[in-house]
Amino acid sequence: IGAASLEGRQIFAFTPLDRPLLLFIGWILLTVPFATDPAYSFAEWRKLVTKVLSFYWAFRVLEMQPDRTIRSRVLTAVQIGSGLLSVYAIAEFTLRGGSLMDRDVRAGAPYSDYNWLSTYMVMAIPVLLLLSLTMRIWWQRIVSAGVVGLAFLAEILSYTRAGWLGLVAEGLAFGWLTGRRRIAAWVLGGCVLVAAALLAASQLGYQRSTVDPGTFNARLVVWKLQLGESLAHPLVGVGYGGNTFMMRFPDHPG
Repeated sequence: IGAASLEGRQIFAFTPLDRPLLLFIGWILLTVPFATDPAYSFAEWRKLVTKVLSFYWAFRVLEMQPDRTIRSRVLTAVQIGSGLLSVYAIAEFTLRGGSLMDRDVRAGAPYSDYNWLSTYMVMAIPVLLLLSLTMRIWWQRIVSAGVVGLAFLAEILSYTRAGWLGLVAEGLAFGWLTGRRRIAAWVLGGCVLVAAALLAASQLGYQRSTVDPGTFNARLVVWKLQLGESLAHPLVGVGYGGNTFMMRFPDHPG
């Protein structure tokens, strides 16, 4: 910001997301005084503001570059980082005795767990696929395709069903937004086949915890609570942040 000011550059980067982001942040701030725990919701709101500022900072840095070199370097860094993370996750999964029998052992990220690994892969895989399709040199395409394969395998071995559904949603959205209905059909068909295979495997004693609806049933309970609270407080809600329900219903079994 200081360098941009000294050079007489425009500091703020305008994007099509400005208005919805500002409305979103402003609305959450207006609801904080009505939260179950205002201090907690305000702290979570500040985290959101930090993330938005980080987005604008990164966008501005990329926008100010005189050429596209920095962008290709950023994408290359994503590719290298994703490849290393995937190799680590797969190796650690193997060393801890993970298998395709069930998800007793799940691939995770360094100093973290399977949720973080799966979330990162959901964000990175579309970028990695784009790189594998746009590389011009044959060996770069091969390396890119290899990283995509490793990322997919890491996502699978994380055994995070929400992450799997995230990839399905991305595939369907890509097919719909680009008019490639065949891709959407393939993704949907593949999803049905995988679900059927998991159900069939569970009957043979494999992947039983993967198809266990226990966590989904728990979500249904929470969603029912959420619907009731939304109807009771339709304008300002009950608080921003993931732990709000823990505070509001500390003794509820769900």
